[in-house]
Amino acid sequence: LERAISRHGAVLLGVVALATAVLALGYLRLRWSSDPEVITLEGSDELDFYRDFVARWGSDKWIVLAWEVDDAFSDANLVQLRELTRALQDVPGVASVSSLDTAASVETGPFGPFVRPLVPDEIGSEPGLREVALANGFVRDQLVSRDGKLLLVAVQLEATELDSTAQEREVLGQIEATLAAPPFAALDVRRAGSPVFNRELERLNRRDNALFTPLALAMIAAALAVLFRSALATGLGVLALWGLSRPEVLPF
Repeated sequence: LERAISRHGAVLLGVVALATAVLALGYLRLRWSSDPEVITLEGSDELDFYRDFVARWGSDKWIVLAWEVDDAFSDANLVQLRELTRALQDVPGVASVSSLDTAASVETGPFGPFVRPLVPDEIGSEPGLREVALANGFVRDQLVSRDGKLLLVAVQLEATELDSTAQEREVLGQIEATLAAPPFAALDVRRAGSPVFNRELERLNRRDNALFTPLALAMIAAALAVLFRSALATGLGVLALWGLSRPEVLPF
């Protein structure tokens, strides 16, 4: 093998370079998906949670925010919830925001059924709000816990093309900035939803790439050096593999 490599090193190097170029072009044409149905292990708790989330909300294009309060129906917490709901509605890329403040009930009057907001315009003017809200199956344990200690806000993103990861990241960043603003910075908000999952997955991928890519390249460089006994061949091979691991730096 060593004798064949010595005699035909240039040919082998050309074949390796050609194969690398073909693989690079194929790599760039691959369509990557961050869909949890694709990348999550079947039967795992994470996939079960994702499917329950979609079954509950009808889509994974939601960002769900939840935080604990002393009393969800106190005037101070209702005012803060209204301010946060309106701030989130103003975020570009948000289609709708559902919260206790936007919840409504259907009632019957002299002219037939009509929709009435649960939380009145003047907060504090509805003494029976707690009882009415907790009696509503679309509100109890959906937008507020039955003990009144947990509030939930569901943010629906605008519909986009199939690959909407970039837009989801941007909208999530603006929501994070809203939550960091002084009126809401003290809230200990939990996040859920596909955009949150995708962001965490990207962070873990970057961490793993930074940890394992140099090690893998070092091992490959050692193997190429033993195989070709040429600094040029080794350097070209490592450079090509590094380009495959970092497609954003490739010129095509």
